[in-house]
Amino acid sequence: MRNLVEILRVVGLRAEDALHLQEDCLDWDAVGDPRLRWYNHKMKREGRPLPVTNEVADAIKRQRELVKDVPDHFSARYLFRTDYGLYKFESLQLKMLKSPASKNESERLKSKSDHLKKRTNCSMES
Repeated sequence: MRNLVEILRVVGLRAEDALHLQEDCLDWDAVGDPRLRWYNHKMKREGRPLPVTNEVADAIKRQRELVKDVPDHFSARYLFRTDYGLYKFESLQLKMLKSPASKNESERLKSKSDHLKKRTNCSMES
């Protein structure tokens, strides 16, 4: 999951698009900088290659190592696959919410959300 978070944090893909990255999603441009090849599920077409950091390239390489012995159920060599198929975004959300670090973050977001709701309700009543 750490590799996925690193990719999402830097690249800014939609979760569905990141979960469907293929093992060969990493390319290099003429200068030698890493680029990410991805499929845009919302638009149903290949996305333009995105420049990524070396840290993202390292995360992709680490993930390749993690899944090298995992069966390929879809003949697509997805980077984030499990023995049972692909990760689902909903199950990843639950995992992240259950982790101790994210509990503090989710409490902070909830209080911020509550604050915004109160402000919105007050401004609507005025």
